[in-house]
Amino acid sequence: MVMNKASKGPSTIVIVGAGYAGIAAANRAARTHRVILVNERPDFVDRIRLHQHLATGREVRTPLTDMVRRGVQVVVARVERIGDGVVTLADGSRLDADHVVVASGSGAGVGTLPWAEEARRALCELPTGGNVTILGAA
Repeated sequence: MVMNKASKGPSTIVIVGAGYAGIAAANRAARTHRVILVNERPDFVDRIRLHQHLATGREVRTPLTDMVRRGVQVVVARVERIGDGVVTLADGSRLDADHVVVASGSGAGVGTLPWAEEARRALCELPTGGNVTILGAA
């Protein structure tokens, strides 16, 4: 278990985006961490089944709360800013985070995410020796 130095409890991971990667990350991390999953919509959309929806009307949305492990806190909101251990939401509320996972998906280009350009600049300004892991591509 990763410990938060200040509270001696499990560290907090905020995951931005609840597609396939965000759901998987939340469920895995929830085994040992406090997890907050932030998504603009309250439902998971099973995108690989959209063709079935078009052909038959089959529902491809599932409430996020049905997709995540017990203990994962689901927050339905738009992220406006990520930085300095804080994720700021559109309503001005803030989520403290020891770690942030950005899993905003392929449909969210840099131009559509209000915090993306700011995050890119912040990454460029990190001091030597900092830890950043980037998976995927955009």
